[in-house]
Amino acid sequence: MDMTNLVQDIGIPVIVAALLYIGRKLIKDLGFGKVFDEHKRDFYACVDQDSPKQKYDVELAAIKSISILLNKPYMSFHKEFFYNNPNRNLQNTAPTLGVYVRDQYLAEHSTIED
Repeated sequence: MDMTNLVQDIGIPVIVAALLYIGRKLIKDLGFGKVFDEHKRDFYACVDQDSPKQKYDVELAAIKSISILLNKPYMSFHKEFFYNNPNRNLQNTAPTLGVYVRDQYLAEHSTIED
């Protein structure tokens, strides 16, 4: 789905559509979706360690999981990416990846409240 479709089909503001598009592109470019699918237990275990009660707790724990798991062999993709994209670093990439983890976690943990 491109940004135009996001705006037209879903009816969201252009800035939100742009952020969604950029985030999805980053996840795709990094291959993070596949990494997550293969190792989601690790990401979920990091989130679970914080015993989240609300969705925001999940978000914070999910973002933190990126840093915690950064030195795992399956997370090595970030080194080449950061080297080739000097404007990107852990601080401005982890939130996007963490939100992806958050969304996946919340989809499987419907008991978490707002």
